[in-house]
Amino acid sequence: MKRRKFIGGIIIGTLGTTLDLHRGYCGEVKNRKLNIDELKCGFLNPPDSAKPHTWYHWREGRINTEAITAELEAMKSIGLGGVTLFAVASYGEIGQKIPCLSSEWHDRIRFTMRECKRIGLSFNFQNCPGWSHSGGPWITPDKNMMRVVSTKHMIDGGFTLKLDAPPSWPDSGDIYYRDIAVLAFPTPIGYKGLSLLPASKVTSNFIIGDLTWLNKTLNRDTDFAQVSTQIINQGESGWVQFEFPTVVTCRSVTITGSPNTKLPDEHRVVIFASDNGFDFKKVVRLSSYFSVYHRKEPCVNHAIPKTKARFFRLVWEGPAKLSLSRILLSSESVIYSQNSKTGELGRTFIDEPILPIEMDSIVPLDSILDITHHLDTQNKLTWTAPLGKSWTVVRIGYRSTGKRNAPAAPEATGLECDKFNPEAVALHFDRYAGEIIKDAEAVDFTNLAGITFDSWEAESQNWSPVFRDEFRKRRGYDVLNYLPAFTGFIVENREQTDRFLRDIRQTMSDLVSETFFGGMRKLAHKYGLQVHAEACGGGGAEAMTSDPVQHYLHADIPMNEFGDPLKVAVSSAHIKGQRVVAIEAYTQGRADWNSHPALLKPQGDMALCTGVTRFVFHTYAHNPDIEKIYPGPAFGPYGLAFSRGETWWEMGRAWIDYLSRCQFLLQTGKSVSDVLYFYGEEPGGPIPMVLETGYSESDKWAKLPYGFDYDLLPPEILIKDLSFKNGKLVLPSGTAYRLLVLRNSSLMTPEAAEKIKSLVKDGAIVLGPKPQRSLSLNNYPLCDEIVKKIGEEVWGNCDGKTAIRNSFGKGQVFWGITLKEVLNIISLSPDFSVRNSSENSNLLYIHRQDEDTDIYFISNQSDSIDFEAVFRVEEKKPEIWNPVNGSIKDTLDFYQKDGTTHLTLHLDSKASVFVIFRKTVSKYTTGKTVGNNSLTKQKSPVNGPWEVKFTPGWGAPETIEFTELEDWSKRPENGIKYYSGTAIYSTSFNWDTPIAKNIIIDLGRVEVIAEVKLNGKICGIVWTPPFQIEITSVLKQGRNDLEIKVANTWLNRLMGDGKGINMGAEKHSWTSCNPFTNDPKYTVSGVPVRIYSEEKTKPVTSGLLGPVNILENEN
Repeated sequence: MKRRKFIGGIIIGTLGTTLDLHRGYCGEVKNRKLNIDELKCGFLNPPDSAKPHTWYHWREGRINTEAITAELEAMKSIGLGGVTLFAVASYGEIGQKIPCLSSEWHDRIRFTMRECKRIGLSFNFQNCPGWSHSGGPWITPDKNMMRVVSTKHMIDGGFTLKLDAPPSWPDSGDIYYRDIAVLAFPTPIGYKGLSLLPASKVTSNFIIGDLTWLNKTLNRDTDFAQVSTQIINQGESGWVQFEFPTVVTCRSVTITGSPNTKLPDEHRVVIFASDNGFDFKKVVRLSSYFSVYHRKEPCVNHAIPKTKARFFRLVWEGPAKLSLSRILLSSESVIYSQNSKTGELGRTFIDEPILPIEMDSIVPLDSILDITHHLDTQNKLTWTAPLGKSWTVVRIGYRSTGKRNAPAAPEATGLECDKFNPEAVALHFDRYAGEIIKDAEAVDFTNLAGITFDSWEAESQNWSPVFRDEFRKRRGYDVLNYLPAFTGFIVENREQTDRFLRDIRQTMSDLVSETFFGGMRKLAHKYGLQVHAEACGGGGAEAMTSDPVQHYLHADIPMNEFGDPLKVAVSSAHIKGQRVVAIEAYTQGRADWNSHPALLKPQGDMALCTGVTRFVFHTYAHNPDIEKIYPGPAFGPYGLAFSRGETWWEMGRAWIDYLSRCQFLLQTGKSVSDVLYFYGEEPGGPIPMVLETGYSESDKWAKLPYGFDYDLLPPEILIKDLSFKNGKLVLPSGTAYRLLVLRNSSLMTPEAAEKIKSLVKDGAIVLGPKPQRSLSLNNYPLCDEIVKKIGEEVWGNCDGKTAIRNSFGKGQVFWGITLKEVLNIISLSPDFSVRNSSENSNLLYIHRQDEDTDIYFISNQSDSIDFEAVFRVEEKKPEIWNPVNGSIKDTLDFYQKDGTTHLTLHLDSKASVFVIFRKTVSKYTTGKTVGNNSLTKQKSPVNGPWEVKFTPGWGAPETIEFTELEDWSKRPENGIKYYSGTAIYSTSFNWDTPIAKNIIIDLGRVEVIAEVKLNGKICGIVWTPPFQIEITSVLKQGRNDLEIKVANTWLNRLMGDGKGINMGAEKHSWTSCNPFTNDPKYTVSGVPVRIYSEEKTKPVTSGLLGPVNILENEN
């Protein structure tokens, strides 16, 4: 295949988008400083690189080329820059289908490419059929993802054990199996004679009713649905007690909660024991965990100290929300959350208890025999155990997981490729991406831009044919004698077992990042494609166990989606100096057809303030039935229904322009953050800091004071790339920071500790605990001595209690004080702060810097607010750049003080603004004290009456007079009450006074979007409160003819049709996802939808509600 080149103030938020801006070519944002004119030009006329994209879902081969043309043209007309194609399964739709991967299907791919080229859209594609993750019919079982499996056999000395070879593809079945090793060791005393504990009496002070179910064997198919939620209030405690008939020995407790629990309280419990049921002694506090991304398995085996008692009581301290399903006590010694530590599930445990050594449960390293050589040529084992001891034999191998790409058409569904094996990765690329690249070459398509890796939902793999060699190369020792840990045995001691399993997870993370994502990127770059990658270890329903940031280092455009932490992707881009961070926008919503730009804006602005610089909408569902666009199909129930069938589609251009202006400025320069958070070297699940404030604010770091920003620091970037120069921590990209914060852990590899020592010696400031030992077995035990020596040398007598600070070289370390206190000590003022207001938490910001230009974006997430904004910038004049309407204005009221610039601002509800510093002034320069906010000099009402025209055929009168503005949903006519679409309001008014410079029309309340035309000229579109737009240039003295086109959402009509309301209409709605009916006349039956409660089945407010006023403003 041929290789292609690699592609690569004022009242804020009040004025709508005007349509008379000059639209010309400004040029793309390059990796260089933009001059003043280029910055302004790019803001007014954003280049294609700054425009949002959309995902484009073809559903099981129902493809219509005429519809493709109409849809791509609609995407271009609204201002999008590109599409990402997905070939997915059907969601109940029927009709003629083109088999996925067939020659006819590739014909449609080539047609779409030609149309994208003609229209001017870039073209990306998901890297396999379906959305998860990387597989297809070409992957055979030996190239599938692999996982360690094992069997264990306890035998007496002198017994001859014979084991047949496990069945394996291609000789038997469709599961591939190979042995890793067969090991034998004397059975630890604690495992001899183990039996189930006797039945116990279960009681509780907060769970009512029969509790016998609580310690029965779990039926996973039915029992999760029976879990009821229990609430324990602040200051209260709840307990569950198990009373055994005799004294029993307990070494572990298995707790199972609800599979939907994100931050489970079930495991935040203290265990007490008693011989008599009255006098209880504390045994241990168990460890809870973060498992936001992998909610499939809520069962955790907790190891506890060996305890003999008749009564065991589990106590939860409020506040707590519990969804208990099972609690099982056992005498068996276990590895704490074995399936997490072996890499099957991604969990991050917090404050795991340190348990005493129990020699009767340990497998000494020197007792393990490798008996793999006793396998014959057919992999059958025959081995006679030495006399005098009881023996345990563990057969450890790996097998294919059977995981398949999904959801894809049956003919395009196959096994997921082995992410650790370069051969499997290359095979997958060639068989899917390679064929689409051939399509592009066949039509000379130069707009083929990228290959996308949607969120990882393929579960985890922890082995591969290459894994053992890769482990040895990367970790410096062999896995062999520690393999019994995969079967639950503690090898040598708990600490060494945990270190080994940590090294397993680190190798998994390295391989999925470097071999899979890095390998895919290398292959993609050969053909000029960029890699767009979403979360792997940091997102998705069934995630990989890996470092949540590491794989992003191998992506050209890191992505994530609403609902998952965004900082993992954003930090990678900032660290590498990448300007584009994409978001799969609004996936977490449901296709209820009630979303609209103003409703979506606050969450979108929040993402922009987190660091996102490109929206990729989820999703535009291809509609092969070109006549059914009222509103047309959604993508099942998922995400935003984003298509030309939307009532507000054409006017939505104003929203897309807003996003494009924001994205252009936020793709300019480099990010400005003060703090780097080194989250440690323990790959498993989510980063603890990210979720410390809860799932709803997963990117907010509670300990970071307002006005400062941060990035996450992956271990390899710390070790390889971070340096200290000119008073700052600096990366090769040029991104710089003032302070390094360490995770609250004393565990660190020698490489990381040595690098931190070097940074501090050069002048860095570090906050965090003294490193005490390594967390790896690499170079053990010398590694511990190295880490401890560095800790003593750099931290000195700083213990976080009696001493909180130590100087080393030119730098300092702090421990035992807050981040806020350190920032005060080093006299670092906030980058952005707010005075004269208590609404800090509702004002979000982000700061970028392009050489001498500072770019601040501020978003108000609440009601309107007046405040004094303080920026850590001096000797530059602030300007107000309004992304809603593209206006640029100098600030009139500002002053400078102590290295900061102060200016007064008013932000309307949910409004946003850019404050740009680019023009040099003296540090003594101040603005005029006339204020930055426009003041209304005169208000003239437009009272009507209003002629209102509705679209014919939908039941509303074609023309009706409103004597005053009113809500459509309150009208007596069903055709208006349940109307969805556009209506045109017309009236006239007289303007008798001289025309001033700043005259605004204020529409009052609009539900949901409007276009204003005055005297036959379009003034612009208003889509976000307070729905105002300038009319100075088209207003005239005397009679003025006003026309306002208003659109609501589809919800009312879908509701009316779904409820069978008689509207006297010729036409009716149709969508694949109607939340009010399963009638095939209106929808596709069987598609899961958001079901509305009865009180929410009333029509929503719609139309122009006003009051409409003409405002003559000052300033």
